[in-house]
Amino acid sequence: MASAVMPGTPADAYERGADNKWFIAVAVALGALLEVVDTSIVNVALNEMQNSLGATLTEVSWVVSSYAVANVIILPMTAWLGERFGKKRYFIFSLVAFTLASMLCGMAQNLPMLIVARVIQGFGAAGIMSVNTALVRFTYPHKYLGRGIGINAFVVAVAAAAQAPASCSSASACSRLRS
Repeated sequence: MASAVMPGTPADAYERGADNKWFIAVAVALGALLEVVDTSIVNVALNEMQNSLGATLTEVSWVVSSYAVANVIILPMTAWLGERFGKKRYFIFSLVAFTLASMLCGMAQNLPMLIVARVIQGFGAAGIMSVNTALVRFTYPHKYLGRGIGINAFVVAVAAAAQAPASCSSASACSRLRS
């Protein structure tokens, strides 16, 4: 006797999208990877930003702070946003906002423009990180849930650990890290 799968449960989501589970796992993990790397990689470029934008260290530190503040402001609302608009839709919206804000950061001609782009990036990052585990939960059945979360956690951990060596792209950056 086959048991019925209740609609809206993780098992139902798995039954409907079993073929997509690896695509979803990779998409969610890559989104998390982008957010983890972007959270702190900007710290390596603060001196270069200070010189190219003609700003003081205090002024350019807002590039880091604005991202963190925006992230913390939106984070408490992310569960509601995910329920209201759908976790998948909210994740995709957050990923697109994060990506477009990243392009704006690259095109910024002055410090205020860069700070505004980092605020938008922080809003998007909060959505990416808050919904990613829920998406994994609804993608894998209970017996494979540990595997799905493990893949996601592995990518986040590797991204965090790889930042220091990856940020040694110039001799000056590496010397700052060693001292």
